[in-house]
Amino acid sequence: MARKDSPYRTIRTIEGILFHVYEAENGVLKPHSTKGPAIEYPKSEAKADEYFIFGIKYDYDKWLELSRPFRKALTVTKDDLVE
Repeated sequence: MARKDSPYRTIRTIEGILFHVYEAENGVLKPHSTKGPAIEYPKSEAKADEYFIFGIKYDYDKWLELSRPFRKALTVTKDDLVE
C-alpha cells in the first residue's frame, strides 16, 4: 500500500462536523490541529469545538499555550528572512 503525501486530513461528516486528523504510522487516525479546533461542530448543534494535539484533548487555554510553537513555525515574518 502506497503512503499518502501528507499524514494530515480533513473529514466532513453528513451532519456537518469537521474533523482535522493526523494519520499515525500504524494507520490510526487521531484528532489533531495546531491552527484551530480539531473537531468543529456546526452552529446548529450548539456544542463547543474541541481542541486536540496528536490525539490528546486540551481545553482552549492549554491548547493555545502548547500549539504556539507549531503556529510560530508556520508563520514567516520579514525579520525571519534577514541574512
